[in-house]
Amino acid sequence: MNHGARALVSFCVVIVVAAFAGGCGTGHLRVVEPAKGSPRVATMKIVAEPNTVAVSEKRRTEFFDRVRRAMYEKGPFKEGDDLTMKYRFLEFDEGSRVERHLIGFGKGEGEVLVEANFLDAGGRPLSKIEATGRMSSGFVGGDFKDALDRAAEVLANYAADTYGTRPVAK
Repeated sequence: MNHGARALVSFCVVIVVAAFAGGCGTGHLRVVEPAKGSPRVATMKIVAEPNTVAVSEKRRTEFFDRVRRAMYEKGPFKEGDDLTMKYRFLEFDEGSRVERHLIGFGKGEGEVLVEANFLDAGGRPLSKIEATGRMSSGFVGGDFKDALDRAAEVLANYAADTYGTRPVAK
């Protein structure tokens, strides 16, 4: 094989690996109770409430960290009391990484469903949403953290669009 053919094969391998390495995670929003007024605020408090399903401490911490990063580092908010988001897990299924890797086509899919309630500074309800994060494939079955990332991004985008004073960084 000449040098040009080897370079082309190497390039194709890199493209294929890159396509699968990132994983295939998606996020979806469902508005349960639309916003009752949309005050624009600069600060937000994030509160994790008791879950309706079993979630390991490791995964609870990973998700909380992702939500904080999405809201405070990438998002429009600083820590404070203008707005409170209380969230809890309604569904949590990591799926099977082995099935995602060996079978694919949706087998072994993992999913997380998070309910979030937004409250004003006086504790009055403003809105309620559900954020879903899914992990359906990826290099060596992908990492379920992608589903957590997608759900955190859904929460942050909704909060920024509905209550924030500046857009979420991409």
